Amino acid sequence: NLSSDSVFLTDKDGFNTVNEIIGTKIKIRPDRKTSYVFDAYMLKFDEGIFSDDGGFHTESEYDVTYNQFFVSHRFNGNMKVTAGRQRILWGHGLAYVPSDFINPPLDPSGLDLTNAKGVDSVSLDWFTRGNSYTVLLNLDNSAERTGIGAKWTNNTLNGFDFNVVYYNSNETGNAVAVSFSGDPLVFTGESKGEFSTTVNIAMREKSQYRQPTTQQFITDPIEGMTTAPNIINYPAPGDLKDDKGNWLTYLIGASYE
Repeated sequence: NLSSDSVFLTDKDGFNTVNEIIGTKIKIRPDRKTSYVFDAYMLKFDEGIFSDDGGFHTESEYDVTYNQFFVSHRFNGNMKVTAGRQRILWGHGLAYVPSDFINPPLDPSGLDLTNAKGVDSVSLDWFTRGNSYTVLLNLDNSAERTGIGAKWTNNTLNGFDFNVVYYNSNETGNAVAVSFSGDPLVFTGESKGEFSTTVNIAMREKSQYRQPTTQQFITDPIEGMTTAPNIINYPAPGDLKDDKGNWLTYLIGASYE
């Protein structure tokens, strides 16, 4: 079984430079137990450059990004192992998932925000009736982002999904979350699957936002105006906040179809 999906986007600005992106996602399932997933895209940047003789020309640069590249194998019974670069999305959300402690943030300036980069990791899933249990080892190159996690999912009630998540890394500290998604009318027996609510409450020891700071940029004196160096202060992202505390984020939402 082979499935593929590709995208091509072009963005033009006022200087006639062109940025292009071409992406592809390929999934191969040679049998019912094993699957291979490859998801990557290439960005092309055309930059306008003025030469020394006053001429103008464009130069192209290319950047290839691998979003996901993993193999997954399901053993006889109820075990599955996945290894490689994969997108680990634990918990429920809408535009924002508070319990997403693991994935790198999306680049809001990207041409295609659906190209979400995964993490190099190994995960083990164990399935029982109405429940699934997952353990994860994040093998990110950065020691700060390397971490371990566990997740319990329960879907005993039809149309109702419940998650408990734990994760630990130097970047997050201890992080826990509870989330659920489903139709509350399930409990009244009148659910038709049209109404859905989402709740996600997450707590972490370290803030996910960098603290603002100020850096100085010193330039040479401007001739005829000053004899002292010019000092320019500008805002810059600082370090992640190290003090441990209760950093709470949550999302509550509803939709009707």
